[in-house]
Amino acid sequence: MTIDGGELSGVFAIPRKAFRDNGQLWVLTNEDTLDIRTVTPVWRDSDFVYIRDGLASGERVVTGSLASPVNGMKLRTEAGVVRSAVREVVNHG
Repeated sequence: MTIDGGELSGVFAIPRKAFRDNGQLWVLTNEDTLDIRTVTPVWRDSDFVYIRDGLASGERVVTGSLASPVNGMKLRTEAGVVRSAVREVVNHG
């Protein structure tokens, strides 16, 4: 049995660990501050959450944990905390 689920295009594949409670995504701005955004997934699988809106190509997503995240707080990058190359998916099907 085959089920055709169609294709997703123009979406970003966000690692599941970067997708926070209440649909939040933490983005590290060019000024190295935290930007907390609420996004709506268009699809999920075991490894990624796919979003269409709320992120631009080249933006950095925080994948690590923060004890008390506050919008605008200053961050510093450490290995494994910020993912600088979020996968932009042109077609996923």
